[in-house]
Amino acid sequence: MVTQELQEKIDEELEKGEKIIEETEKIIEEINRLWENNVSEEEIRSFVYDKYKELFPQFNENMLNILSETAFLMTTVGKKVRINLSNEQIEKLGKIKGKSGVCGTCLEDITKNEEVITLPCDEKHIYHPDCILPWFKLNVNCPTCRKDLRELL
Repeated sequence: MVTQELQEKIDEELEKGEKIIEETEKIIEEINRLWENNVSEEEIRSFVYDKYKELFPQFNENMLNILSETAFLMTTVGKKVRINLSNEQIEKLGKIKGKSGVCGTCLEDITKNEEVITLPCDEKHIYHPDCILPWFKLNVNCPTCRKDLRELL
């Protein structure tokens, strides 16, 4: 026989579970909107974690990580998950002048008075900023040698 006190605790826990499910459904809808707007994976993960932390401040970090990662992964089914360089990493690439060669993306000649980006994997990997910066919104690798630039920045 279930006591009144035990039944109240059970009901309270069920309500918490229902709230988690309800809020997760809302968060998943928002994650899908973020994917559609080409928001980076890093920003989406941060949004999800922060949202759960706001909704459930009583949860410890481990529980927040589990909830946020589960919600994030639920939205990746059937999608190619993008891994990209962060804005901070892209800023570290910097732009320089005085190099000549061929842009590794458009294959047009680069003159010494043009602004270029050289990649940390090889100073010979040079690109027009307009050619290479969109690449790093979707990738972390040098398009020439495929080196993961996160390790070098």
